[in-house]
Amino acid sequence: MDLSYNLVASKCAEQMAKYQECVLANQSGDWSNICRVQGVALTQCADTAVPHLRELKSGCASEIAAYRTCLERNEQGSDAELGEKCGGLMKTVWECSERVMKAVEAGGRSATSGSVSPASASGPGSGSGPVGSAAGGSAV
Repeated sequence: MDLSYNLVASKCAEQMAKYQECVLANQSGDWSNICRVQGVALTQCADTAVPHLRELKSGCASEIAAYRTCLERNEQGSDAELGEKCGGLMKTVWECSERVMKAVEAGGRSATSGSVSPASASGPGSGSGPVGSAAGGSAV
């Protein structure tokens, strides 16, 4: 997952920076809606610039959805509270992404959903707060 996050960060640095700046500037507000345009731009860049993102998104869809829901439910909390409440789900996303990437690298089938086809790439971001989850939170 770190490799995927680093690929997004290197290939989509401008979009990631704009998204993170928006999230940081709107911590006390509804940043997930306020920063939607920046999140969509980051997601579109990642989809086209990083190998195997679609496989990760489809193979880990339920894990990503659960993590995103947790972030949304707790968006007013501190980073520590998010880590406490959503950290386990983030670990589940990471573990799923590792399984899917191993399956992709083996040229075989997704460990969670059946087939794998070549596409584009990255996994969820790292970190427990909204900025650390930029690629894996609402932007994915």
